Amino acid sequence: MIYSSAQSYILSPEKVMEWHQKQKTPLPPELKAGAVFDKVKKHLPRAKDSLPVLDANLADQALIDQAEKFLRDHPVVDAPGAGRILLAHPEKGSLRTRAEHLVASHAVTDSYKMGPRISKPEKSLSLPAMVQTVADYHLILEHKGARIYVRCYVNGDIHAVFTSANAINTPHGPVQETLSSQRILKDGLDGAKIIKVRE
Repeated sequence: MIYSSAQSYILSPEKVMEWHQKQKTPLPPELKAGAVFDKVKKHLPRAKDSLPVLDANLADQALIDQAEKFLRDHPVVDAPGAGRILLAHPEKGSLRTRAEHLVASHAVTDSYKMGPRISKPEKSLSLPAMVQTVADYHLILEHKGARIYVRCYVNGDIHAVFTSANAINTPHGPVQETLSSQRILKDGLDGAKIIKVRE
């Protein structure tokens, strides 16, 4: 609704949708449900905004602190046409452990995932983009049982938020999915397929 003190104007839902569609750049036809993401990702349009990032100069513990604070400040996010996602999803009963997972990874040689996590810039720096990526996704992919929300930012960085189907009631209301991880995609997602294109 557009409001002025002299009079009010109410726009019909059809007019709102028409205006919204004019604001969007149509996605190329290669980006369609069923397509293999790695074969068509070069066609992803770049959004007009920059990827929100954390301060790269933070020490590891400060990064984890920022990640945990982010999860507490943004516990859930709505994915239009897909459902509600719990970002503040504890890992092994701990939000701190989830925060560590979001900014660091176990060494590739640590097959039992028992050693310390190593900070990964492609994960830690992109953490603040999770809300934007899910709320304004370009594509939703499916890969090895996970859903992946994908958005390409102005500099060409493709950010991905990985979720699991997990319909639960939370203190923030019901959700349909829970956060698994997130990162900037530097390499491919072998076999990931597009299941939804944002209209």
